[in-house]
Amino acid sequence: MVPQHFYAPPFPYPADVQPYPFYVPPVEQFQNMHLVRPPMQPSWVPPQDLPNLQDDIRNQIEFYFSTNNLCHDTFLRRHMNDQGWVPINLILGFNRMRAFTSLVDTNYILDAIRGSELLEVQGDNVRRRNDWMEWLLH
Repeated sequence: MVPQHFYAPPFPYPADVQPYPFYVPPVEQFQNMHLVRPPMQPSWVPPQDLPNLQDDIRNQIEFYFSTNNLCHDTFLRRHMNDQGWVPINLILGFNRMRAFTSLVDTNYILDAIRGSELLEVQGDNVRRRNDWMEWLLH
């Protein structure tokens, strides 16, 4: 097969640049080529490869419901319903929880809380296990 040469037209501005020929391969040359894509690397680490992820999630949410934090956190206490429940979506909006929500879904986070001695889960709500009524704002 003989390469095809094309002639480039002269530039529209006056200069000392001379037109030059360039090579364009025929399309038929690429028709039977099979392109091999390199294997994709995951952009995030799967949860099973992070052994302490559930512990980190549970510890962070336990901190939000800890005595020391609830003494000062009127925002969280204002969002407790009359039974002390707080929607998990409210907690997932907190700055430190956003790091976890980019890795795992809400069910994974709720499963992490279920192992807590301080917290209990009902549906998509979380509260302190035993003394939730002391933290209600009346």
